[in-house]
Amino acid sequence: MPDFDLLPAAALPSRISGLDIEQVEQLIGYERIHGERSGVLRLLERRRDQIRTSEDRSVEIAVSGSDDEQQDRDPT
Repeated sequence: MPDFDLLPAAALPSRISGLDIEQVEQLIGYERIHGERSGVLRLLERRRDQIRTSEDRSVEIAVSGSDDEQQDRDPT
């Protein structure tokens, strides 16, 4: 992300909303090594947690959906 070091924490939510988990983790690592801005780290970690939660829900929906399909096909 260009000029990441110069971005204030307030500007980050809109800039990181479209990133995937690997990209967010890269920024967390970079910030820990180079900046150590606690507000920025908190925002990045919160975004990472949101992505993980979203991925967990997707897996749960996919698994429960496949169970429903199996029940629909199995008349017993």
